[in-house]
Amino acid sequence: MFTMTGCSSESLIGAQPDAPPTHADLDVLQTTAGQEDTISTEADVSYLDENSSRFLAEQDGLHFYAGVKTSKAGSNTCLVVVSQGHGQTTGGCDLNSGEEVGASYIAFGVEARLVTDDANLQDYVDNGWSNPHPNLITRNSSS
Repeated sequence: MFTMTGCSSESLIGAQPDAPPTHADLDVLQTTAGQEDTISTEADVSYLDENSSRFLAEQDGLHFYAGVKTSKAGSNTCLVVVSQGHGQTTGGCDLNSGEEVGASYIAFGVEARLVTDDANLQDYVDNGWSNPHPNLITRNSSS
C-alpha cells in the first residue's frame, strides 16, 4: 500500500503555539460519527483527531472525508481523499476559520477542495466544478 498525505505548515495570523485549534466550523464536523465516517485502517490519517473524520461523498471510486487536525495551531480543518481500489490516501489541512474554500488537492485524476457551509460556489460551478457535498467541490484534474 502507498499512502500520501499532506498538511499545510502555515499558521493562522496571530496564532500562538499554545492556542486552541482553530478550524472552519463545518456543520458536518458537528454531527455524531457513524460507521460510514470511519476511514480505512490502511490509510495513514494519524494527523487527524481520533473520531473527527466525517464522510462527505463517493465519486468514481474515491471517498472524500472532512476531519480536524491534531495540531494546536495553524490550519487544521482537513480534507482526506481515499482511493478505495488502491488503498491510497491524500489530502491536507488548510481550511481556516473565516475562509470559504481551502487549497486544491490533485490526486487520482481529480482536483478537490474543501469548502465551508454556505460558501458562494457559483464561480466554481460555472468553471466546471461539481458539488457532490455542501462542503466539497471536485473536477477532473485535466480541466
